[in-house]
Amino acid sequence: MQDSTLHHRRSKAAEDTAYGHSSSLHLHDDGTSQRKRAKGHFVRLWVVLAWVAGLVAFTFWRHLWLPKPKSSDIPLHEFSEGRARVFLEELQSIEGFRTVGSKSNEELTPAWLLAHLHTFQQRCVAPCQLDIEVQRPTGAFGLDFLSQFQNVYANVTNIVVRVQRTTLDESSTPAILLSSHYDAAVGAGAASDDGVNIAIMLELLQNVVASETMLPSHNALMFNFNGAEETMLQAAHGFITQHPWKDQVAAFINLEASGAGGRELLFQTGSDILAMAYARGAPYPHASTIAQEVFQHGEVAGMDFAYIANGYVYHTPLDDISRIQQGSIQRFGENIQGTLAELFKDPAALHTINSSVRAHRHVFFDLFGVVTVTYSEAVGEWVNYLVVVLALVYCAIWSRLPWASKWQGVLQLIKMNALAFTASMSMAGLLLVLAPMSWYASPLTHLWVFIFPTVVGYLTVFPCTEVY
Repeated sequence: MQDSTLHHRRSKAAEDTAYGHSSSLHLHDDGTSQRKRAKGHFVRLWVVLAWVAGLVAFTFWRHLWLPKPKSSDIPLHEFSEGRARVFLEELQSIEGFRTVGSKSNEELTPAWLLAHLHTFQQRCVAPCQLDIEVQRPTGAFGLDFLSQFQNVYANVTNIVVRVQRTTLDESSTPAILLSSHYDAAVGAGAASDDGVNIAIMLELLQNVVASETMLPSHNALMFNFNGAEETMLQAAHGFITQHPWKDQVAAFINLEASGAGGRELLFQTGSDILAMAYARGAPYPHASTIAQEVFQHGEVAGMDFAYIANGYVYHTPLDDISRIQQGSIQRFGENIQGTLAELFKDPAALHTINSSVRAHRHVFFDLFGVVTVTYSEAVGEWVNYLVVVLALVYCAIWSRLPWASKWQGVLQLIKMNALAFTASMSMAGLLLVLAPMSWYASPLTHLWVFIFPTVVGYLTVFPCTEVY
């Protein structure tokens, strides 16, 4: 009996010991697992932050990268920044400010332009035909943003050039119009706005007349050197309402600047044909559809490009040649040249281009300056709807988390975004009071105005939450 009792007690003690050991081991393992999960949580966080930092650094590098400029001794049918810079230096050396009505703008600059254009005309031999017209329109038009305000002008200047094959009918051949202006805002240096684009157009025209292979086979190419843009587009109005060649224009490419140097931005295109030509032809694309709705206008298909870097020198004496980095002219010229080459590949493109101006509105953007993505707004809407539906379907069907955890994740996501938005807006509000234009003087300001506060807002929630 005693042996049986003793055996029972020993067995019970062994079970208790084993259970106690197992319990302790379980608690020990549970603590280790939590530490491992926490460690893995922070590792994932740092991986994400490293990926974001690397992506931002790569984006900045691509944003600042410019192609190597080509020298002036390459063949004349190839675009050369070296030759374009010579044109720009000559233009900038003309005495006086190129304000509308000044001697510099109305006499000296047109004389300089015509001298170069007549040289190109002499080089243009059959089957090349180059016509030059100097237009001095007078007119008036209302300004929509200023109620009851009329903009009246007299004898402003357009120097218009048309180049096409001698075998084509002058009156019925559709044309692409390239336009920029040589006049300047009051007191502005005007190297970028818009002297550099005058130089680019001269070099492009020189490329076309230098070789028969550069001439469009079924279309014409026009250049409008505009002498009154800063006075609310007076010369442009004179051309589009009064010039005898206006009906020949099927589409336009406008070269502008609201900054100096850097990468030119395609911020508006009025046709899917133009967008696709740019996507296929531009070797260094930089495009954004964000401003499309703001600047949408007209029934003629068009593309608007502008230099936007260093915007703080815009319309100031600081807008000089030194602000235009090496390579920025080369990339702009080659992008325009490539786009034109794509447009001229299809003989019917310019005949049908305006039928799609309003029929197909589209989204376009570049990826790291390597390729351009373009698609219609209808496709964009369906893609957005599809993403939302797939996210809801995943949460409802495929996710293994219980609904309570799903809602907890949604609430945490809302909280993270609310904190990030509040942090960035607080910093922006502080700058608005203390230094409202600092972001314009230094684009890097957005790093610590928006990105850093946003990251801090996320981190206040992200490392401390885990959905089981």
